[in-house]
Amino acid sequence: MQVKLLRFLDNGTIQIVGGKEERVDVRVISATNKDIRTLVKNGEFRKDLFYRLVQAEITLPPLRERGNDKILIANFILNELNRKYDQNKTLHPSAMALIQQHNWPGNIRQLRSALEVAFVYPGNQITAEAFNIINLDEISGDVIIPSAGVDLENEVIPRYYQKALDLTNGNATAAAKLLRIEPATFRARLRKLGIKST
Repeated sequence: MQVKLLRFLDNGTIQIVGGKEERVDVRVISATNKDIRTLVKNGEFRKDLFYRLVQAEITLPPLRERGNDKILIANFILNELNRKYDQNKTLHPSAMALIQQHNWPGNIRQLRSALEVAFVYPGNQITAEAFNIINLDEISGDVIIPSAGVDLENEVIPRYYQKALDLTNGNATAAAKLLRIEPATFRARLRKLGIKST
């Protein structure tokens, strides 16, 4: 693939499958999250392709190093969501503090995902409590099962359902989204378990 890309950059022509060769006028903007110089040094990336591609570099620091930019980026994403869903939600100071404090190992994709989940909560202000941030470093692989056994259907699962409802002020639709369950299915399970929702 690198050879084909280099050939294209050198002569500016492409060949459509089953068609003839055509000349195109394009500007190439490339991005990577790899250390490209190390790849060149290790022979994993062609040096001649590197020199053809890299004419000007822009280094974007990870979100954890962006300081107050985190809030600007969060507000930009929130404005997009407001336009999409015809809402006018804002970030509560507690949410802004959480966004600033978290190191966001998943960068902007993780921040966007967290905001999309928090957006479904009722109210015009998004608070810290609405964020469901998963930190893989804090997740343990150990699962402890007591000798008496575990009743998933009547003990464990209802706890998750109730917690999701607590987080969404009893809103079954929002709780279902948190649990990645279809709202109709979730409501049916709540009725079966005798758990009340709105």
